[in-house]
Amino acid sequence: MIYYCFDTARATSAPAGVTTSAVIPPPADAFLVYVPKTLTSGLRIRKQPSPSAGLIRVAAAGEWLAVQEPKSAAKAKLGKENQWLKVQDQKGSVGYVAAWLVSASA
Repeated sequence: MIYYCFDTARATSAPAGVTTSAVIPPPADAFLVYVPKTLTSGLRIRKQPSPSAGLIRVAAAGEWLAVQEPKSAAKAKLGKENQWLKVQDQKGSVGYVAAWLVSASA
């Protein structure tokens, strides 16, 4: 006997009367990094700088992230395997992303 399991897409809009968190604008003086548009499945924002750490959320391709550490230190980590950046996303959540997967330009 063969069983099939299909994942179905569900509407992600909030039910009537429920508010969702608004997108906040990036801080004017922030160093921004971007989730590359080639990462169509998004980029995981984690609770700690580790691939096994808990998941906060998945940032969408093209989304900006404001780096929460000194710009010079962050730039040195970009593109380097096993380096992590502390970031704040467009919804205000703070967590860590893999520095080798983000880009300094949109």
